[in-house]
Amino acid sequence: MKPFLAALICLVTASVVQAGSPQTEPRVIIGVHDLEPNTPLHTTYLASMAEFPLNHLGLELEAHNARAALPDLGHRQDVRGIMIWFAGAEKVRPEPFYDWVERAAAKGLPILVMGPLPGNDATPSTSPNRLLNAIGLHNRGGYRAIAYDLAPVLKDKDIVEFERGLPQPLIPLEMISATEPGARPHLVLQRNADTKAQTMAVVSTSKGAYVAPGYSHFEDRSGAWKAWIINPFALFRDTYRTQMLPMADTSTEMGRRIYYSHIDGDGWNSISEVDAYAKQGVPAAEVILRDVAMRFPDLPLTVAPIAADLDPDWVGNARAQDIARAFFALPHVEAGSHTYTHPFEWGFFGPGYTGSSELPFLKRYIKAKVDPKAHLDAKAANRKLIFPYDVPRAYGAIPFDINFEVSGSISYISQFLPAGKRLSIMQWSGDTLVFPEALNAAARANVLNINGRASRFDGDFPSYTNVMPVGERSGKNVRIYASHANENEYTALWQGRYFGFRYLVKSLQNTETPRRVKPANVYYHMYSGEKQASLRALLEVLNYVQAQEITPVTTSHYAAIARGFFAVSLVREGHLRWRIRDRGALNTLRFDDANAVQVDYEKSSGIVGHRHTQGSLYVTLDAAVQEPLIALINAVALVVRRPVLSHSRWRLTDAQHT
Repeated sequence: MKPFLAALICLVTASVVQAGSPQTEPRVIIGVHDLEPNTPLHTTYLASMAEFPLNHLGLELEAHNARAALPDLGHRQDVRGIMIWFAGAEKVRPEPFYDWVERAAAKGLPILVMGPLPGNDATPSTSPNRLLNAIGLHNRGGYRAIAYDLAPVLKDKDIVEFERGLPQPLIPLEMISATEPGARPHLVLQRNADTKAQTMAVVSTSKGAYVAPGYSHFEDRSGAWKAWIINPFALFRDTYRTQMLPMADTSTEMGRRIYYSHIDGDGWNSISEVDAYAKQGVPAAEVILRDVAMRFPDLPLTVAPIAADLDPDWVGNARAQDIARAFFALPHVEAGSHTYTHPFEWGFFGPGYTGSSELPFLKRYIKAKVDPKAHLDAKAANRKLIFPYDVPRAYGAIPFDINFEVSGSISYISQFLPAGKRLSIMQWSGDTLVFPEALNAAARANVLNINGRASRFDGDFPSYTNVMPVGERSGKNVRIYASHANENEYTALWQGRYFGFRYLVKSLQNTETPRRVKPANVYYHMYSGEKQASLRALLEVLNYVQAQEITPVTTSHYAAIARGFFAVSLVREGHLRWRIRDRGALNTLRFDDANAVQVDYEKSSGIVGHRHTQGSLYVTLDAAVQEPLIALINAVALVVRRPVLSHSRWRLTDAQHT
């Protein structure tokens, strides 16, 4: 272990909690952005890039806009640090922002700054130094506008050139130096042999860290392709001092990688072109039933029809209903709902929606019923939808109603379930950007939810920048994201490359090693049973997964684990001792860089077992124990005098030792 790393471990042990004083570990990172009004949060660097590695470290992002009032942190005990990442910062009022930063620094919160700082020609030149001084740095008053003659004289390979090398040519930057003696520069640039012309482009201190604009990541002109220059896992770990912090892990169960699979019902009634069924009029859903669900009984599968595809009052028929019954009769198939009418653009149906909003699209709906008194206003007539949609939902026979979409679809689909089985999850449709009342409706119906912002890490998107967070809070609810992209994204929105889903295997591999960051998730639509190439690609993926070391679970169980990530409390009761509370279905905690750490079973309780893999220690909690206690001991090896679990395909609970 590096000396400074050992020092940081000691530091966090001393600073987070006083000896003998149980205290909940703070897990919230306050993220500060400068988003334009009415722009989705997921378009910020914080949410699109930083949130995932924070989640991997067991931390939760709470985003705030610096253009508005920032939160009072005076009495907040759940905040671990601050991350500031502006896109431009021109519209941020500098002085109130720097006042807030100084109060946060005085509270002892580490602050990570990436990107530009607020300030303009009307701002006193000393203002940015208020932030930099708060983290042990100083802007010497110069800006290196010409960078062609700069060259790196120090590169910390643990922090920089992670996925991509330094920008060429180097990007102009401020002249930053450290005022703290213990600062750790990670990237130092210098002009020719002039040591006085050095600047720190990436640097850490005991009070935070700084990454100059343009040195955090590479981004192409379209903004669609990105790659990290810094190592976010290492820099965030060091800044927020997560060494030896128990990390709520949503990718592992029983010491193995979680596997789950879910199908959205799109294409249920499409006629299959697959060779074995060609010209027989077989629906794509029936092909998936025969060639997938029945062929892989050892892999749980969640099937979520669109209720309108089953309902004869819409576009359903008896055969579609029989297929649903056959799916749900299988013991390994879980029932879900993909809504009733399949909204595409959820924002269309948010606040301000009225039935007349859809009048311009009625001629494109099947069985649409028009009130002769309906009035089309100019605003509705000119309403534009986001790409690639030409209607706001698939079916529009009646005005939109969120309770009909959720409770109505659950009630209708449930009639095809055998006795003793219940529908457990909503799989959001379309752009999946559901508004708060949709999540409220799911909560009232007592079902979990999933979909949206799925990850890719393959040849087309070879970067962790395309791996997404666990989910997001919305009031008292949590929206859970799918773990991997579906075949729609691998097939140019189902316009070609129908074989493309086979490349999910590469994404599964890249998110398993060198660090496990996501469960294995096979997420697709019923229309994968429509094309020969798409069905073959799906079977290739499932054959690959079947050969892996996994713990298969239902989609609702994964969603419950993910929800536990946002609820869990880690109460430190002493050195390397934590009481785990309010974790829900989450039963794995991970410790990174833990080859020389073991579970002390004599001082622990509610622990089923543990496993070391890829440098991390995975600790399996007993689901039957409400508040387990984890105690660790520094040791390369330790004799355990009772049976403990290393790993299992099947879930073990209520472990008894006699």
